[in-house]
Amino acid sequence: MIVSSILAAAALTASQPDPTRGARDAYTRCLRAYMEKSVKEKATLEAFTAAFPQQCVEQENAYRTAVQTFQKSLRVPAAEIEQIIKDEIDTARDNTKQHFEMHQPST
Repeated sequence: MIVSSILAAAALTASQPDPTRGARDAYTRCLRAYMEKSVKEKATLEAFTAAFPQQCVEQENAYRTAVQTFQKSLRVPAAEIEQIIKDEIDTARDNTKQHFEMHQPST
């Protein structure tokens, strides 16, 4: 009986939409728009990197809040939540920077 309850809860969770998806998509769209604008303007890697931390702050904060709220609902410890958020933000930013670097002229 307990096993079937756990399986039912897991199935219900798996079938529900990811509540962080909208915020994550908005954040990554913003990062991509900054990257594309920088490529179009032929920004140097140094200029891109210097301005990058100030980009998409509002969307990043919304994403952080969404992840935090979702993880708290799963009863994830606060320290783990902060690590999850850091890892996801770092990954999004690293991917965007790598895409920018791929558009840089070879020297």
